[in-house]
Parts: sequence; C-alpha cells; structure tokens
Amino acid sequence: MLQLAKTLSAPVAAALLAGCAFHQAPYVAHEPGLAPSETSVFSVITENAARNGALEITHVDGKPTACAQAGCPVWVRVKPGTHAFGLRFNGDYKLAGAFIRWQTAVLSVEVPDMQARHVYLGRQVLSNDRVAVQLQDLGERPDHGLSLGLEGANRKYHPVTF
Repeated sequence: MLQLAKTLSAPVAAALLAGCAFHQAPYVAHEPGLAPSETSVFSVITENAARNGALEITHVDGKPTACAQAGCPVWVRVKPGTHAFGLRFNGDYKLAGAFIRWQTAVLSVEVPDMQARHVYLGRQVLSNDRVAVQLQDLGERPDHGLSLGLEGANRKYHPVTF
C-alpha cells in the first residue's frame, strides 16, 4: 500500500507543479512576435479568494483560454486596444448542513483602449446575490503580481514584467 502511495504522489506532485508554473506569468493571448513591453495585462487576481470568491478568465475576444491545461488564468497578456473578456465567478461559499453551497456566475467585460505596459484590474463586487466587475487601470508598470505557494513554506511572489 505504501508503494502505491509513493507511485501516485509523483504524478500528482508533477501536475501541481505544472499548474503553478502555468500561472507564474500572464497567459499570452496575443499573436506571436510581440515583446512584453508592447503588451497590456488584464488581471482578476483576488486577495483571500477562499473567503471572497474569485474570478477567472475563460475567454479573450471570444477565444477560449487554456482552462483545460491547469485551470483558467487569472491574468492575461494582450496587445494594446479594446478587448472583451469572458469571466467566471465562483464564490459566496456557505455551509448548508453537510454540504457546501456556492454561487457561480458567467460575466463579460470590455476594457476599452488598453495601453502598452499598463495593468488593468477587474475586481468583483458582490451585492444582494449579484456580482459585477469594477475596472481599474493600475497604470504603467505597476507593482502587481500573483503569490503562489503555501504561507510560511514556499510562498513566492511573481510580479508582472514588461
């Protein structure tokens, strides 16, 4: 039995590490050949997602992102301009007896006139069982990124770079 557990743990660990590596930088959702400095980033990174719920990016300009690879991205790199993003919200978690209940919503948001080297943040706003997205331009080359790993163990901050 112990041998089986060791055999199963290696593929599981590899899958988890691959998933983390996938999210360390924004998902590239533009044609090849653009330098990072010629791109914009749209982010839906949520602090305390376990309590507040979280958004994930399912589509960019009608094209699906790589959700099947390692989960939907929470940030994407696009060429400057106006872009439409498909989002999925999972949150409002509640314990109902022996079950956990949560809400899921599918949203779309358009971000007009995205500028090169800017990060645009989409924040979920919850109100009366409804969710909306509030947009904010964080400006050019802001300190924005994603922390991955376990607090106190292997947590690492991955900033957006241009």
